[in-house]
Amino acid sequence: MVTLASSPILPAWLVLPIAGAAMLVIAAHTVAIQQTDMPASRKRIRTANGVLMLFVTAMLAYALSIMRGGGMGDAPDQAREFVLVWMVIMGLLPLVIALAGFDAVNTLRLHTAARRVLRRQMRDNLKNELMARRAVAVRADDGARRGAP
Repeated sequence: MVTLASSPILPAWLVLPIAGAAMLVIAAHTVAIQQTDMPASRKRIRTANGVLMLFVTAMLAYALSIMRGGGMGDAPDQAREFVLVWMVIMGLLPLVIALAGFDAVNTLRLHTAARRVLRRQMRDNLKNELMARRAVAVRADDGARRGAP
């Protein structure tokens, strides 16, 4: 006799195709990151986050559609497995969120550094242009003085 407590939370025919599609998208994105031209720190953070999301998606699909247990009348092994799997999922989700936060902070850091370099380049170009104009003005002034009686 199958009780409601010993059956999966959702049917496998519903969860597994959705989880499989999500895992394909996550894996494709993680692989595509390696081919792009971006700073190494950003690649490392996003790759680690992609791998963690793949693992969480697989664990979530297992917990929702395949794993049995969690009910009051279940065997202790099933209850233990139920608790452990959900603890792993709940432990990894904050790590995924933290890596996303690290990625945002890293992006801010890279943006600030790029703006600093751009400002320095603009300041140097402006300074060089001003010096060139000043040199032209001095030469013109010297030429005007030499030609004047």
